[in-house]
Amino acid sequence: NNQSEKALSSLQQTMDNLYKLPERQQFFTKYFYFILRKEADKAHAVCKMWADLYPEDIQAHTMLAESFKKQDKMSYAIAEYKIILELDQQQFNIVRVLGDLYEQSAKYDSAAYYYGLYARQFPDDFKSYRDLGELYMLMTDFSKAKENFDKALLIDPANISVMLALANLEIRNGNFKHATDLFQAALSSSKSSSDSSKVYFGIDSYYELRGQMKKSLENHLLGMDAFARNNPPKNVLVQSTFSVEKYVLAGKKDAALELLEKIEKEFQPPLDKVAAFG
Repeated sequence: NNQSEKALSSLQQTMDNLYKLPERQQFFTKYFYFILRKEADKAHAVCKMWADLYPEDIQAHTMLAESFKKQDKMSYAIAEYKIILELDQQQFNIVRVLGDLYEQSAKYDSAAYYYGLYARQFPDDFKSYRDLGELYMLMTDFSKAKENFDKALLIDPANISVMLALANLEIRNGNFKHATDLFQAALSSSKSSSDSSKVYFGIDSYYELRGQMKKSLENHLLGMDAFARNNPPKNVLVQSTFSVEKYVLAGKKDAALELLEKIEKEFQPPLDKVAAFG
C-alpha cells in the first residue's frame, strides 16, 4: 500500500520477538527484513545459511534460487532448481522454471529440452505449447512457433496470453489484419480487468509499432484503467512512471510532466525518487 515505513516498523517488532517463531519462519523473517532495509547481501546470506543447514528443505533451495535470480546469476539459480528436482521428482513446476531460466540465458536447446519434457508429462496443459511457441519466436522459427501456439489454443481456445502471443507472431510476419482480429477476439474473451489490461497494452504496442502514437496512448490509458482495478497503488504509480514516454511521443508533454509531479507527491520517500525515471 505504499507504506514502506510502517512495513519496516512492523517487521522490526517481529525481529524483536524472533526467538518465538519456528526456525523456518525465522529465516523467512530475516530475509524480508534485510530486503526491506536494502541489505541484499545479508538477505542472500540468510538464504545460503538456510540451505546449508537444511539441505533437504525445498523451500530453502527455492529462496536461494530466487536470490540468485535477483543477482542475475542464472547458472547458480539453475543449479539450485536442479537440487529441488533431485529431492522431489514430482516438482514438475520446476521443469518449466528451468526452461524459463535457460531461455533467459539464451541457451535455447536446453530450454527446448525442459519445455518439451514438461509437454510430454502434461500434454493437456496449454502452458507446455505456449512456452515452446514463445521460445521458437525467439529463435525466429515462426512456423514452429505458430504450430505450438495453435496447439495451445486447441486446448484452451479463449486463453488470453496465447491469443496475444499469436497476435505478436502475426505482427512479426506482417499479417497486421490477422493480428488486429486476434486482439479484438482477445478483448471479447477477457473475463477480468487483468485480462483486459494485457490486451489493451498489447494493442498499445501494436499502434506504437505502426507509428500511430495517439491511438497507442489511447489504448495505454484504457489498459492503465483496467490495471488499476487489479493492482495495489504502488504498482500503478510505477507502471505510470515507466510509460510516460507514450505521452511525449503522442505530443502531450505537459500532461506527462503533470503526471510525474502527481506521482512524486503520492510516493512516500524514498520511493518518490522513482519519478526521476520519467
